[in-house]
Amino acid sequence: MSTASTCRRPNKAVASAAAAASRLVTVVLLLLASSSAAAASDIISKGDCICTEGYIMDQYCIQTGRLLDNWEVNTLEQPGEHSLHCLLDVPWCVDSGFTVLGDPDESSTGGLYTVAAKLDGDGTDLVWNFAVDRGKPGPCTECTGLLGDMTKGFRAAVVGIVDSVGDITSSDPLVAAPSITVTAVLEDGSCSSYTCPDTGGIVQGDAAITSAPSSEPSSKPSAQPTTNQPTKSLSPSVSHAPSPAPTPVSQEMLDLMAAESKWGQPASYEFVFQRSCFCQPSYVQPMYVVVENGIKTNVTFIEESLEGSETEDIADGILTIEDQFRLIEQSLVGPYKADYISVLYDEERGYPLFVSIDHSKLVADEEVQIFNTLQL
Repeated sequence: MSTASTCRRPNKAVASAAAAASRLVTVVLLLLASSSAAAASDIISKGDCICTEGYIMDQYCIQTGRLLDNWEVNTLEQPGEHSLHCLLDVPWCVDSGFTVLGDPDESSTGGLYTVAAKLDGDGTDLVWNFAVDRGKPGPCTECTGLLGDMTKGFRAAVVGIVDSVGDITSSDPLVAAPSITVTAVLEDGSCSSYTCPDTGGIVQGDAAITSAPSSEPSSKPSAQPTTNQPTKSLSPSVSHAPSPAPTPVSQEMLDLMAAESKWGQPASYEFVFQRSCFCQPSYVQPMYVVVENGIKTNVTFIEESLEGSETEDIADGILTIEDQFRLIEQSLVGPYKADYISVLYDEERGYPLFVSIDHSKLVADEEVQIFNTLQL
């Protein structure tokens, strides 16, 4: 992808609610006195123009309570550890929708981050496109690196119109948060000088508002073109119970995490790739693969007699080591979980020596095996 404008999020189906629920770890919120809740309800109204900035987090990792790519980390404790790979590559994370997290206030949130705003579907697409150009290719498959080399802890400023203010009496941080229709995505720190269209109001702070035309009456006075609006938090005054214990993680997922840590994303490498499947004979022949910065730069048959016009088509289906890690991950959890998977990792370097996957035992001849030999 050459420009940010041409980069589009893959159009995948929305992740299954049942899949998310199976790994759900509820982050319990205990509301303070009813007077505090009543005061919080006056913070924003439907139709307000708001600008909020902070870490961008997918709803899936909020629902589970733990970062999918770092299961020991509580999502609302250390969102800065959230990788761009998890945010931008993993289908059920992307398709769950994005949020902006409000920075913690020790006095009211117990030091945990809050959900400042939930983004609409098109808004998630806008943030996704904004983020991929600022992420480092390789660790993040979709990232282009055109405007940065981030690997984790992505933050942005998001502007939008409030669709609903949320239910601040709910113990679910996603239900309690307001929902917005996104109109702009800006660099983190831009809210302090952003002016909402058609109002002239200046929006300031971590989460602040100014009035915009609304289809419903608002109790707040309209903003004057020359008057700065006061900074106001979008998060209700809440305190948090102690962090819940993590949902048990399968040994297979722990093995994958350990293997990826050993692999460490080398800048370049070469390996022999071979698959076993019910495919054309040329598709099961060993191939010599050269990878630079996470991208295949050369693919050739080991057997020179097989070289020909079909090499390019076959090369498109060859998975880099990083691609194989993602295939293993998607086969272990989420809506694409396989009925059977077996992986053998190299003890020293962590890359998969052998992968065997059967996505459905009810479907014949769709199993696949992959063999890798790293060239040192």
